[in-house]
Amino acid sequence: MLKVQPALQTWQVRINQGVAAIKAGRYADAVAAFRQAVALHATDPIPHLYLAGALGMQFTPEAIPPLNPEMGEEAEREFERVLELDPKNWPALVMLGQLMRQQSQFPEARAWYRKALDLDTNNADIWCVLGAMSWRQLRGSRTPNATLIDEGVSRLNQALTLDPRHDAAMEWISLLLRERSDAASISAADGWRKLSETVREEKNRLAATGVRSSWPPALAGTWQVLRDWARSAVSDFPPPPPPPPPSQDPFPTGTSWRSSGAWTFRYVPADDRSPDAILVDPNIQERNLIKKVPANISSAVRVHVVIADDGRVKSAKFLSGDRALENSALAAVRQWVYRPTISNWKPVEVVTEAVVPVQ
Repeated sequence: MLKVQPALQTWQVRINQGVAAIKAGRYADAVAAFRQAVALHATDPIPHLYLAGALGMQFTPEAIPPLNPEMGEEAEREFERVLELDPKNWPALVMLGQLMRQQSQFPEARAWYRKALDLDTNNADIWCVLGAMSWRQLRGSRTPNATLIDEGVSRLNQALTLDPRHDAAMEWISLLLRERSDAASISAADGWRKLSETVREEKNRLAATGVRSSWPPALAGTWQVLRDWARSAVSDFPPPPPPPPPSQDPFPTGTSWRSSGAWTFRYVPADDRSPDAILVDPNIQERNLIKKVPANISSAVRVHVVIADDGRVKSAKFLSGDRALENSALAAVRQWVYRPTISNWKPVEVVTEAVVPVQ
């Protein structure tokens, strides 16, 4: 039997220590362990990939102000180092694309996702990400752009060609068609949204019986945490909820506005919010959700959420949706638990929004 060198054993030990620290929410310890693994085995892309992923988890560009930008810069350098060592490292390509996308650097994000697509041409999720970015870029610019709409719809149709049951792609098509504003496009948008709801309900029923979607072929043989990170890079793009009916005022009295790039944050005054709480993009905060209690509701409800530094929901207030479902939605959200958000190596309180979905 081939003997494993002590240095390699130590490198693997450091990786395992870092993974355990991440699962326990000890991100500073995880970064330290992965740095040691890099020092011990600098010519292997895997330690660099773990270090980049751990740094990227703590960088939140959508917060106001952005959290840990220096970690984002270092994560980018580590991802690029991975690709120097292994130009066809699919997880590094999609995670680097995700890092650029989170900073609204859409041309750079598209370039990295396209390189990943070259290695996995039948990946419907990447086509969906590319289409979703068209909508986010459109909303960020706040100006009509027919070319961007057409490009986004084309990419999403490619996702549906590869996976006819891709409900997220259906929802993004619905949102892009609404940007055209004409009656025919809005009618088609409503049809796509209804179809996506039907498909998602079917998937939820299958998931309840133990049927799960498979990993992309490009992730075959990779380690579990890396698979989770890479899968997130091509699937953490939930579409926003549908707009409320025209007759319904979606914002309660006293609502104030704060704009951040491609999303507009709406929050109500909250006496139980600490003065130094940070605002985080709902789409980013959702990926930190580790315990989600379902609500017995018939339509989606949007809520304002204050999350304590331990990740537990401190308060939840109704923002929009069916008022008859308010109590059920809030009761569920108050039991949710998030992974703590870290700033300067310390957990901080977060203010965000959440959508309570139909179960």
